[in-house]
Amino acid sequence: MKVIFIFNLAYKTPFFYELVDRLHDLGKEVIVYDFISSKKYFPETKQIQSLNPFFGAKFILKIRYVRRLFIPLINKIVIKKEFAEDDLVNIHYVHYDYVQYAKIIKIKCSKLIVTFWGSDFLRANNDTRIKFIPLLECCDKITMVEGIQKDFKNYYKGFDYKIRTSFFGLSQLDLIKNVDSSSIQKFKAKYNVRNDVIVITIGYNASPAQQHLILIDILNNLKAIMKNKIHVLIPLTYGGNREYLQKVIKKIAGINISYTVFEKFLEEKELAILKKISNLTLNIQLTDAFSGSLSEAIVANNIVLVGDWLPYDVYADWGVKIFRSSLEDYYFKLVDIIENYNNYSKLIEGNSDKVYNKLSWNTRLPEWERILN
Repeated sequence: MKVIFIFNLAYKTPFFYELVDRLHDLGKEVIVYDFISSKKYFPETKQIQSLNPFFGAKFILKIRYVRRLFIPLINKIVIKKEFAEDDLVNIHYVHYDYVQYAKIIKIKCSKLIVTFWGSDFLRANNDTRIKFIPLLECCDKITMVEGIQKDFKNYYKGFDYKIRTSFFGLSQLDLIKNVDSSSIQKFKAKYNVRNDVIVITIGYNASPAQQHLILIDILNNLKAIMKNKIHVLIPLTYGGNREYLQKVIKKIAGINISYTVFEKFLEEKELAILKKISNLTLNIQLTDAFSGSLSEAIVANNIVLVGDWLPYDVYADWGVKIFRSSLEDYYFKLVDIIENYNNYSKLIEGNSDKVYNKLSWNTRLPEWERILN
């Protein structure tokens, strides 16, 4: 039996590839098909190649305006030729293009599992959500984090019995746990971060949905004496576009606060140190289901202040203390945290271990084995 993932390989999402690699290391035969661009990924070689089920297919895929017409045909031929009766298929990050393959896969393979990541449901408009229905009807299981299950069940009726809870493990948590004080000091020196300030991280990528500009306005409203007590970190290493990135950089440069913007790629160890030098993480993104980056911040002992519209109730279920605020009161809550930083730090004691124990791969990989069974 093969475990076949269907996933858009344009998304360079580390935790997905970590799942693929860990299953492969367990001895499972795993392959990833990209049905958006007709490619496949082999975990044993880390190679990606175009699908080529008939003579000339790979050349057709190189023709910019013609390939879109042939991609569905190529994918369907691949399903018939390369998928087997005992194979298990798991779609990750749902796209309406996948609906056309659902019945073929269901007929050909043993099981079809659909995994929502969050924004694929939360940011989908009503027309797109309706298009998902045939896929949901065909599949055997639907997996997602707890944070979107209530909204999902309210929208789609009759699928509750298929729903399973799934989280990715976060290998970055182990790196964060192992960051030493020497590495922290070297990193601070490299990026001119003083030791006598509260280090605040805003957002975790360059997407406009992170609402950096609003957060910078909130920071700008701080009194001068408070501005001198903080240093702001802005990770913009992926997502978004150059125009938005420049707006963020220009805005933060104009508010008289010490800051560091990260534009270039950072190694995993550097990302772990970046989390560790931060004391307070601010998150007011538009929508979310569950945030791996936020979980990393918690494991790094950050105080976390999020928008109260974000569905992060799972942390409370785990006994993890995070702080919420409406956008209208966000400034006042931020001021209170800065002024009473030591008291807030005591309130989050124990958070790190609680999240680590929930999201390490030691916990999550057995869960995925049960789902993919």
